[in-house]
Amino acid sequence: MKVAKAGLIFILIIAINLSACQAQVTDTGQIAVTDAGNVNKMIKDIRTPIITPGENGVLEFQLFNPIMDNSTMSNITLTLSIYLYKTAELAMATTEIQNAPEFSDTGTTISEIKLDILEANTSETINMSIITVDDTPHGAYFSQSSYFVSFLLEFEVGNDSYAMASRGYFSDEEWYTLINNEPDDNGVNISYLNSLGYDGIIPDTSFTVMKYIPQWPYYLLIGITTFIGAAALSLYIVESDTKHVKLKKGLQKMWGKFYQFRKLAKHRFRRDRGKVHIPPGDKES
Repeated sequence: MKVAKAGLIFILIIAINLSACQAQVTDTGQIAVTDAGNVNKMIKDIRTPIITPGENGVLEFQLFNPIMDNSTMSNITLTLSIYLYKTAELAMATTEIQNAPEFSDTGTTISEIKLDILEANTSETINMSIITVDDTPHGAYFSQSSYFVSFLLEFEVGNDSYAMASRGYFSDEEWYTLINNEPDDNGVNISYLNSLGYDGIIPDTSFTVMKYIPQWPYYLLIGITTFIGAAALSLYIVESDTKHVKLKKGLQKMWGKFYQFRKLAKHRFRRDRGKVHIPPGDKES
């Protein structure tokens, strides 16, 4: 009897341990998808353009599946939104400004990418063409603008669905609560994040729209500096003893003509200033 009871207890212990192991495997799989270390890698190698108003640029990045256990991501939808215009002085939603940059494939500030599957530890290169017009807001020469792009990544792993969102999908109040109200080891309140309908946070990105400073003042300054330097050098040669006699005579002749021209210009200027124009009606009879 005691042996039977001992055997029954032993079987129950094994069953409990197996259940615990099974639960651990499930939990491990769940953590592999939503772990911050993996979520942060899903959008990576981002290359952002610097665009001159009226021209186009390409936003390039890798959509990566970092999930362990050879888990395949399927039914993938990635939504991008150009949602914020920001300079050093102001920040405005792109819905509040005119002629905001747009994605070329939709002609709007929102674009959507769909993929059937993405195998574990593989990536897909995404290139998004962004178009602007001459009147696209761009800040000032010394206070250029940035446009922020948000991501919403939705996919399935097995029978489970996941949604990862970036900063642009949260209001300021929601974001403050996420990172300040009982955050976990990853710095986020996961329970609150789940209540908003998301399973993880992926990074935003941004690109720049700017007008380059005109180059002609730079070249003009170089020209003036070169002229002054050459003039100073030539005067030094003229006024000093030098072995280059022919060069000195040539420069003396050049400076003589310059002084003659300046003297003549001054004479004509003084002569013209000395003239008094008397209208015909004011002549003495």
